[in-house]
Amino acid sequence: MDIIVHSRICYFEARNNAVYCVTADGEYRVKEKLYELETTLPEDRFIRISRSYIVNIENVSRIIPWFGRRLVLRFNNTKKEVEVSKNYASAFKAFLKI
Repeated sequence: MDIIVHSRICYFEARNNAVYCVTADGEYRVKEKLYELETTLPEDRFIRISRSYIVNIENVSRIIPWFGRRLVLRFNNTKKEVEVSKNYASAFKAFLKI
């Protein structure tokens, strides 16, 4: 079992009936569901941005405005990008106070 400190986590992704913790070094399958992680992760660092993602805001390097009120996030030390869905965009902006 690998232990990953919060500061190394870029995001959690739900896909194919599983949840993965994604870091700059790779991805690791976790047993918890996103809704379970959402209640246990530090609220000042992690936020839900879609049905499939929870991101660590500390590792977001860039926020790019996208079509239809959506946003795309880029992360430190990785080329990965994820999309903030339009349903979560307002809460995300409020979280960042933008």
